[in-house]
Amino acid sequence: MSGYRLKINPLDYLKMKSLIVANWKMNGSRAQWRQWALAAVKGINELPGNADIVLCVPHAALADVETAVKNSNRVHLGAQNAHAHMRGAYTGEISLEMLRDFQVDYCILGHSERRAMGETDHQIGEKLEKAVYGGIKPILCIGETLEQKQSGDTIKVLDEQLLTGLNSVDIQAGQDVVIAYEPVWAIGGKAQPPKPAELEEVFRYLRAAMVQAYGDKGHDVPLLYGGSAAPENAAGLAEVKEINGLLAGSVSLDPARFMEMAKVFEQTKG
Repeated sequence: MSGYRLKINPLDYLKMKSLIVANWKMNGSRAQWRQWALAAVKGINELPGNADIVLCVPHAALADVETAVKNSNRVHLGAQNAHAHMRGAYTGEISLEMLRDFQVDYCILGHSERRAMGETDHQIGEKLEKAVYGGIKPILCIGETLEQKQSGDTIKVLDEQLLTGLNSVDIQAGQDVVIAYEPVWAIGGKAQPPKPAELEEVFRYLRAAMVQAYGDKGHDVPLLYGGSAAPENAAGLAEVKEINGLLAGSVSLDPARFMEMAKVFEQTKG
């Protein structure tokens, strides 16, 4: 993955739908989950057809949200984590096989909060391989800490996370896997996204890494930005050509702001 200086012709970038992902984390209630999901279905229908929504919900919300979005072809159900094994004595875990039974299309893997709890690149890689094999599109989260950024190690860290995470992952099409860059230092509180020049460098590297790994299919891998994404900065994020969508945390708990962010991003992308 380390050949990130690979030359990419701008004409090689294929037009793809924007992907706006909501990560509800451990929030909400059954009434709220239904409300948020129905708001997403209503909101996406008011936008042009060049963006899709993914709702990554708590496992307890899967049944309710599956029902709410089942008639929409632009709002997809997602999970926030999964176990690498299909079944067994793993109390408190959920398998990819179980997620497929709820018609889950996407699953966040390697989120910074999971990594902070001790999840390793190797474990994440096992899950990624099983997800792709099982027909669920993994959203691989990668990102550096503030200390790593200050040491100038951003690309090195991302390279290691990609290499280990995708080492055993083969894809039939580019959109079988999604990459989400979420710099840990830009998440939460009054944090701000990286500067445009920093984003340009990171996303040029990510696209080059995908092409190096998967050839022409690498042009089709959706690249998302996650880290204090909001309506106020969505237009600026969309102006980075290589960013194909957003991964939103706290803002996704406010359906009006979440859909406004999606609208701004989609309109700016054109």
